[in-house]
Amino acid sequence: MQIDLYVLFQVVSDSGVPARKARGALKPGFLKNTKGAIYGERGSTEGVLPENAGDPMGWLPKKLRQSCKIVDTASTQQNTPAAVPQEHQKMQKELAEIFDRQSYNSMWAEDVPQKNVEQKVRGLLFVFFFQEEPQVSMETKNGQLVCTIAPSTTHPDPSSLDIELCSQMIRVDGRELPIPATVDETKAKARYSKKRNMITVTAPVV
Repeated sequence: MQIDLYVLFQVVSDSGVPARKARGALKPGFLKNTKGAIYGERGSTEGVLPENAGDPMGWLPKKLRQSCKIVDTASTQQNTPAAVPQEHQKMQKELAEIFDRQSYNSMWAEDVPQKNVEQKVRGLLFVFFFQEEPQVSMETKNGQLVCTIAPSTTHPDPSSLDIELCSQMIRVDGRELPIPATVDETKAKARYSKKRNMITVTAPVV
């Protein structure tokens, strides 16, 4: 006696619904079909470097690169040995023109008011006759410091001046002035000239 057993398997999903059979990714005879071309005449471009590969300025569009002049600052071929002296001479010439005294004065002549000789003399006389501070002049002569002090026009009385001599400076009415040499202030002498209305202070240089 012969018994034939047939075992049937049915694929179901987790929900118990029978699963559909997946369609094949490739149709039968796909590789033999020559009706449609997969790539163009140049073939596949996969794995081929682009046209601007390796160019640091390759991100610029072609039209923009054609209309602009790109200077590579890292390249030493931009300034040829013959062009460097010419550029240096041009720069030196421009600097000489800028610092030229005549061209500098003519450059700013329009901004400075012009004064005739009479106006200049009046200005000097005004400064001379209306001095708010005592005029102090100093010089060294024969090992002595000679300091002359003229009272101001606003305070013509020399007795009102406060004069103090130190080893390296002189103080006149609170204004400190450096002296051209170091002196011995303990041996200083002062003399007043009534005719010139001027005080002369002398001290030996150490």
